[in-house]
Amino acid sequence: MNIALLAVGIGGLLLIFGSIPFLLGKVPPNRWAGFRIRATLQDPSLWYPANVYVAKYLLATGVVLTLLPVLFLFFGAKSGRYIAGLAMIALFGAILTFLQGLRFVTKNKKDRPILKG
Repeated sequence: MNIALLAVGIGGLLLIFGSIPFLLGKVPPNRWAGFRIRATLQDPSLWYPANVYVAKYLLATGVVLTLLPVLFLFFGAKSGRYIAGLAMIALFGAILTFLQGLRFVTKNKKDRPILKG
């Protein structure tokens, strides 16, 4: 079994399981996890829906990053060719998640600066 593909698959599983508490609205504003920008940290009524929204993108990214390595292993693909592509998918998922989170907060914030600074 290829270690690189296994690592990507495990990372995908971590994204899936990590997104579940946010999808359920169980994580209060904190210093360590969540969509942490000024607007969400200052307004709990925005924190929860923003994190539910962002968690959907994390879940989707996690599913893709979990299934693709399994498919590659099943079809006997060599990881050297695909690990860079998986890294790009992970990067794309992270950027898309952040931008969609900003878009959500911008549409739903109440006259607060969006980013710290």
